[in-house]
Amino acid sequence: MAKVAFRFDIDSHLCMRDGVPVLIDMSERLNVPFTFYVNAGRAISIKDTLLSLIKHKHEEDTKKLSAMQKLGLKEYAYAAIVNPRMTRYKENIQMIYRSKCELGIHGGMNHSHWYMYAEKWNYEKCRSELLAGISEIRKIIPDYEPLGFAAPGFVTSDNVEKALKDVGFKYSSNWHSNGSDEIFSDFGEYSTIGVNLCGEPGGVAYWEYAKANEWTDEQTINYFMHMVKTKPYIVVFDHPYFAALKEKSLLEHIICQVKDEGNEIVTMSDMIMERRKNG
Repeated sequence: MAKVAFRFDIDSHLCMRDGVPVLIDMSERLNVPFTFYVNAGRAISIKDTLLSLIKHKHEEDTKKLSAMQKLGLKEYAYAAIVNPRMTRYKENIQMIYRSKCELGIHGGMNHSHWYMYAEKWNYEKCRSELLAGISEIRKIIPDYEPLGFAAPGFVTSDNVEKALKDVGFKYSSNWHSNGSDEIFSDFGEYSTIGVNLCGEPGGVAYWEYAKANEWTDEQTINYFMHMVKTKPYIVVFDHPYFAALKEKSLLEHIICQVKDEGNEIVTMSDMIMERRKNG
């Protein structure tokens, strides 16, 4: 029997505004927990987005959907012009916190800034970004104590990891691998846990990767279940908007099949506790 964690990164207003309510409803109806990581600041910076296109245009061309394809012209324009803070959607953050799901942190105060620059930040900058993110969530949930952290674009560094431990996080999920069996690395009270079910190379969100590669529903399900049958621990990564709205029926089908075949769906923190208990 495998332990399966569904990791959803909240990095756009559509993820928070439209995707989260659908996933919370799904969690309650199907009696399964998800793990959400929320960016407490803004999604993008126009300047950084343009620089990112230039910086990464010669890297491996893993098939994935563009932001325009995922959001559509109207919502893409809204994200670029209005660029609201994710904490604007207070009720949805509270909704996650009150549910059986887990609420973690996804970067600092700007998703694009983290993705572009965090690898080179000094320790103090890393620490200040983390504390700012936690502070913003605590304005909505005063007693919030984050357990987990997921870096935008899987961008991390020694300074990031040290700051995470010092600030009080119990684990991070800042790396991905092509289907690895061993996804844990323990350091006493602080652990790292990788994503092993995503599009590679690059760690592309699973459902988005499948759609970009024009997989049929059957192919998407079969590969997912192959991984579940051959790995003891599975962490699958996507975003609330795309997985919950664009691929809602497919997501529900996979969740039900995972459960029907005797596997357990758990939060990321519960998966780590299980792994520690079993050595």
